Amino acid sequence: ISDTEMLKWANTTAQKHKPSVKPIRSSKDPSITAGVFFFELLDAMQPGIVDFSMVSNSFWLTKLAISIGRKMEALIFLVPEDIVHVRP
Repeated sequence: ISDTEMLKWANTTAQKHKPSVKPIRSSKDPSITAGVFFFELLDAMQPGIVDFSMVSNSFWLTKLAISIGRKMEALIFLVPEDIVHVRP
Protein backbone atom coordinates (compact mmCIF):
# COMPACT_ATOMS: atom_id res chain seq x y z
CA ILE A 1 0.00 0.00 0.00
CA SER A 2 1.37 3.40 -0.93
CA ASP A 3 1.39 6.55 1.20
CA THR A 4 -1.13 8.09 -1.19
CA GLU A 5 -3.52 5.17 -0.76
CA MET A 6 -3.14 5.27 3.02
CA LEU A 7 -3.83 9.02 3.15
CA LYS A 8 -6.85 8.62 0.89
CA TRP A 9 -8.24 5.86 3.11
CA ALA A 10 -7.61 7.83 6.31
CA ASN A 11 -9.18 11.03 4.95
CA THR A 12 -12.19 9.17 3.50
CA THR A 13 -12.75 7.16 6.67
CA ALA A 14 -12.52 10.17 8.99
CA GLN A 15 -14.66 12.43 6.79
CA LYS A 16 -17.33 9.77 6.18
CA HIS A 17 -17.79 9.55 9.95
CA LYS A 18 -17.55 13.30 10.54
CA PRO A 19 -17.68 15.53 7.42
CA SER A 20 -16.16 18.51 9.25
CA VAL A 21 -12.81 16.72 9.69
CA LYS A 22 -10.11 18.59 7.79
CA PRO A 23 -8.27 16.21 5.44
CA ILE A 24 -4.51 15.89 5.70
CA ARG A 25 -2.36 16.47 2.62
CA SER A 26 0.62 14.29 3.51
CA SER A 27 2.31 12.50 6.38
CA LYS A 28 4.26 15.74 6.93
CA ASP A 29 1.15 17.94 7.13
CA PRO A 30 1.73 20.37 10.03
CA SER A 31 -1.91 20.06 11.09
CA ILE A 32 -1.33 16.51 12.39
CA THR A 33 1.17 17.57 15.06
CA ALA A 34 -1.63 18.10 17.60
CA GLY A 35 -2.85 14.55 16.99
CA VAL A 36 -6.52 15.52 16.63
CA PHE A 37 -6.83 13.97 13.16
CA PHE A 38 -5.67 10.62 14.53
CA PHE A 39 -8.24 10.77 17.33
CA GLU A 40 -10.92 11.55 14.71
CA LEU A 41 -9.74 8.58 12.64
CA LEU A 42 -9.79 6.26 15.66
CA ASP A 43 -13.32 7.43 16.49
CA ALA A 44 -14.38 6.79 12.89
CA MET A 45 -13.01 3.26 13.09
CA GLN A 46 -14.66 2.55 16.44
CA PRO A 47 -17.28 5.19 17.30
CA GLY A 48 -17.22 6.30 20.91
CA ILE A 49 -13.68 5.10 21.62
CA VAL A 50 -12.39 8.67 21.96
CA ASP A 51 -13.50 10.99 24.75
CA PHE A 52 -13.11 14.28 22.89
CA SER A 53 -13.44 16.26 26.11
CA MET A 54 -10.00 14.91 26.95
CA VAL A 55 -8.35 15.43 23.56
CA SER A 56 -7.68 19.09 24.29
CA ASN A 57 -6.20 18.14 27.63
CA SER A 58 -2.42 18.14 27.24
CA PHE A 59 -2.01 16.00 30.38
CA TRP A 60 -4.08 13.21 28.80
CA LEU A 61 -2.16 13.50 25.53
CA THR A 62 1.17 13.17 27.34
CA LYS A 63 -0.13 10.11 29.20
CA LEU A 64 -1.11 8.63 25.85
CA ALA A 65 2.30 9.42 24.36
CA ILE A 66 4.06 7.78 27.30
CA SER A 67 1.76 4.75 27.06
CA ILE A 68 2.55 4.33 23.37
CA GLY A 69 6.27 4.69 24.12
CA ARG A 70 6.04 1.96 26.75
CA LYS A 71 4.18 -0.28 24.32
CA MET A 72 7.08 0.24 21.91
CA GLU A 73 9.43 -0.82 24.74
CA ALA A 74 11.08 2.61 24.87
CA LEU A 75 12.91 3.68 28.00
CA ILE A 76 10.61 6.20 29.70
CA PHE A 77 12.29 8.36 32.31
CA LEU A 78 9.61 10.94 33.08
CA VAL A 79 5.95 11.25 33.97
CA PRO A 80 3.21 13.32 32.27
CA GLU A 81 3.59 16.10 34.85
CA ASP A 82 7.20 16.58 33.78
CA ILE A 83 6.09 17.24 30.22
CA VAL A 84 3.00 19.36 30.94
CA HIS A 85 4.83 21.54 33.43
CA VAL A 86 8.10 21.45 31.43
CA ARG A 87 10.18 20.10 34.28
CA PRO A 88 13.79 19.17 33.53
